[in-house]
Amino acid sequence: MLHHKSSKDRYLYFCETMEKKIIEQTPMQSIASYLGVTPESFSRMKRELNN
Repeated sequence: MLHHKSSKDRYLYFCETMEKKIIEQTPMQSIASYLGVTPESFSRMKRELNN
C-alpha cells in the first residue's frame, strides 16, 4: 500500500502509526532506510516539514 506513496506521505504515515518513543529512539538513518530514501533526502524532507 505504501509503495505507491511519496516519501513524505510514507514518513507522515510512519509518524502517525508508530509510538513517539520508537521514533525518538530509532536512528534517523534507520528510519530513512525503512522508508526507502537516502539519509540526505530524509534530512531535507524533515527540514521542509518542520518549516
